[in-house]
Amino acid sequence: MIRRARLTAGLLTLFVIVLAIAVTVLFVKVIINPIKRLVVVTNEISRGNLKRKLDFRRNDEIGALAESFDRMVDSLQLYKSEVEEYQETLQQKITERTSDLAEAQEQLLQSEKMKAIGQLAAGVAHELNNPLAGILGYSQFALEKLRGKNPNNLSFDEIESFKRYLGDIEAQARRCKRIVQGLLKFSRSSRTTGSSEFDLNTILKETVELLERQIEMQHLKLSSTYDESIPPMNGHPAKIQQVFTNIIINAMQATPNGGSITISTKHLPKLGEFEGVAEVSIEDTGEGVSPEAMKKIFDPFFTTKDVGKGTGLGLSMSYGIVKDHGGEIKVLSTIGRGSKFVVILPLQKSGVDADIKKQ
Repeated sequence: MIRRARLTAGLLTLFVIVLAIAVTVLFVKVIINPIKRLVVVTNEISRGNLKRKLDFRRNDEIGALAESFDRMVDSLQLYKSEVEEYQETLQQKITERTSDLAEAQEQLLQSEKMKAIGQLAAGVAHELNNPLAGILGYSQFALEKLRGKNPNNLSFDEIESFKRYLGDIEAQARRCKRIVQGLLKFSRSSRTTGSSEFDLNTILKETVELLERQIEMQHLKLSSTYDESIPPMNGHPAKIQQVFTNIIINAMQATPNGGSITISTKHLPKLGEFEGVAEVSIEDTGEGVSPEAMKKIFDPFFTTKDVGKGTGLGLSMSYGIVKDHGGEIKVLSTIGRGSKFVVILPLQKSGVDADIKKQ
């Protein structure tokens, strides 16, 4: 009986062990392996691979879980496609809007130029009137002298006189040409001029030459000092000229008859890690700007001028142009004593538009 009991116990133990092994194998096959595969597929999906699926074909809870998981992956894949399509559309719209904004800004810039040209028209008309009157007078005088005379009988003194007349006519014609060229150069679109090397003093002198007659008509005193040590700079000369034009016109409009405008340039060379800059100062003895207005002086459409005399875009666009060139504008003003605008431009600008930064 004891032996039978031992044998029965041994067989029962062996049966339990075999059964446990079988249950374990079945558990691993039915539960553990699908879970491991689920972990692997989940890791793949987390890396962005939405093509992986479980594809279990079972009629139990594991099969239902796998089917639900695969549906989730399909939804994620569809959502990802929609997001990518939306991003592509959004990028296209952003590009279009950016292009539209750049074009609108260019049109505003050009409209400000046209406004400035309109203000220059009277001065240019007077400026052209004098040399044209000289050309007409010398031409009429020379023709009157030549009428009824045989060219072969002209004396040496008469020939010399005609040479002087022709020289004066040429000089006055060149003066007219220079005035017209300056006006055309200023009115030209900054988009067509692009980025190039320019001399800051030359740009400023050309601007002053365009406005000189207007300044004289307002009985203002103009004085200028140029630092000839400023090296050539890179940028958009047409845009830089518009900055100076806007500031000088503002100074003229803010300064009563008998006042003065002072223009100066200064070269601050490289010192250690500090890159050199060029500094342009435009100072007037006008009405000045109040502290409240100073806070908004570069805001678009803000103006202290009477209705119809200003759009409020000149200084705002000048500020943007200077910033695009890596520089800055500073303003100092006292009510009743005048204002001083200081334009600071780096000699070596990093990150300019496509010509330099790219504009």
